[in-house]
Amino acid sequence: MPFTAVLMLLCAATLSSGAIRPLSNVSHGTILNFEESSRRLRAFRAIAGYRPASSVSDYSVIDLDQAVIESELEKETDSAFENARNIYENGGHSRSYADLLLGENPHTAIYPGDLFIGKNENGEEVRGKSFRSQHFRWLLLEYEITDGDKYAKCQVGGLNSTGIYDTRGCFAKSGNLSRVIDGEYFIYPYTYDPILDNQNARTIQGFSLLLQSSMLTCAKCPYPDAKYFADYYGTPTYGNEWIEAAYDKRATSFERGNADFSQYDHAPRAECIKKGAVCMNVFMYVLREFEDALNDCVPDCSDCMDDSVHNWDEGVALYTGSLEEADGAPDGKLLHQIADDHCTLFKTCSRKGNQEDGTSKVNLDLLALFDMGQDQIIKRQCEAVRETKKKIADLMYIPLIQGVLLNSYRLESEGLQVEEAMGAVFSASILPRIHAVNEQAAKTIYNNMRVNARSTSYISVRDAFLSVYKDLNIDCGQVGGLWDKSAGEYYKDASPCGETSKQLAIIILIAALASAIFGLIATIIYNRGKGLSLSGEMSGKFRSERSVRIMNEKIVRFSDGKDEIDNTFA
Repeated sequence: MPFTAVLMLLCAATLSSGAIRPLSNVSHGTILNFEESSRRLRAFRAIAGYRPASSVSDYSVIDLDQAVIESELEKETDSAFENARNIYENGGHSRSYADLLLGENPHTAIYPGDLFIGKNENGEEVRGKSFRSQHFRWLLLEYEITDGDKYAKCQVGGLNSTGIYDTRGCFAKSGNLSRVIDGEYFIYPYTYDPILDNQNARTIQGFSLLLQSSMLTCAKCPYPDAKYFADYYGTPTYGNEWIEAAYDKRATSFERGNADFSQYDHAPRAECIKKGAVCMNVFMYVLREFEDALNDCVPDCSDCMDDSVHNWDEGVALYTGSLEEADGAPDGKLLHQIADDHCTLFKTCSRKGNQEDGTSKVNLDLLALFDMGQDQIIKRQCEAVRETKKKIADLMYIPLIQGVLLNSYRLESEGLQVEEAMGAVFSASILPRIHAVNEQAAKTIYNNMRVNARSTSYISVRDAFLSVYKDLNIDCGQVGGLWDKSAGEYYKDASPCGETSKQLAIIILIAALASAIFGLIATIIYNRGKGLSLSGEMSGKFRSERSVRIMNEKIVRFSDGKDEIDNTFA
């Protein structure tokens, strides 16, 4: 059965988690209380410092598809580009399934989540669960992930054209499947081609193809960011159109923001493809998962939060990927890595965002928000988590802005086609968001950064961004400036917020002087207050000694009968 037909069949019934959602009746467990959620946080593999409360490792390995795509694109040949395209469209690592032909129609109904057990070519047990209700000979079984594994050990899909596929964990090319129903075993003979019929239900292309149904026309849709992009480009599959046009070496067919790749050779097209896959397709689907988590959050139902938490975990897994591992230190291939790469160029690393190495402030701030959002969902604080999601979306745009600024600066000084391509794809990944708040700023950025732009002015691009930061709920300090590590200063005209080095020096000097002045004033006030307090204490002491003396005199007079106590002392 062709993969595209399978994808269409699966969309309506299983859409929600990933390009295609795990079936709703395949339970991930129910979060019943904080003790249970705490146990879960310890049970699942950490993702760059984040502790998921559900199993999302198979979701995070979409970055392995991206890694192979990039590897093929780097070869800069037509055949390698076709290999990369095959993986983009058909996957290879995430949500692997087998498309088996049964020897006869099953005598009993098959439902989503039904478990089947077979063997691989070495006679080892392989497990798979049915995708959907079925009464025909074609049986789709999603491979089960064993404990400790990140993903199913059957990895074929689009990898079949590269020769690096792995069928060791796949069902053998023919054999018998067993299934238990009410304690009774049923046997199903089958056959299939392990190279052609092992596919993947989650692909980078799928994130774009499913945007219409999963972010624009679904219940509680449209989601805001998806609508910005669909309205700007005139199509919900803008990401796929951009990437396919780059593969085809042709022009896109958008309403606005078009790009003509016909004059680009392999290297610049490769940049447009690999960054488009992450910054357009993956980016928007990360937001989709968080939006879905909000929709599944039910304040008054303690047993209804499982889907919400799972979707939230999926959003984090897709933002980060598996290659970042538990602490986020290794190099990844998705958005987390782009943020870390750019912080070293803009001096926005570390918690304070003022270092040139380490984890980006964007990622550290996002990690805190990821944790906060998960905790809010578990506690059923549904309105609060909506605000958290908004902050996440705002921060996610910062590395894209940095990508535009970086390449506009390089392009103005060097004018290389690869820099033009990178600037164009980063711009394409944020232009709709800019257009939604300031059409003129978006036009300025597009005209300077589009494919085959006549000229590029870094100052014009920088100032266009400066004009919309407030509307994007970020500030220029978060974006930073282009940092020259060797010189230990910002590049000319590329300081944070557009200030020159002289202006920055003046600002720093004023801040230092203001701090010193405030410190001096505080010291004077403190000492004056201390002096007044001491004066008061001494005055009180003198008054007390005088009072005692007067009292003694009065008592003496009273005792001698010379005088009576009057009201003077009182």
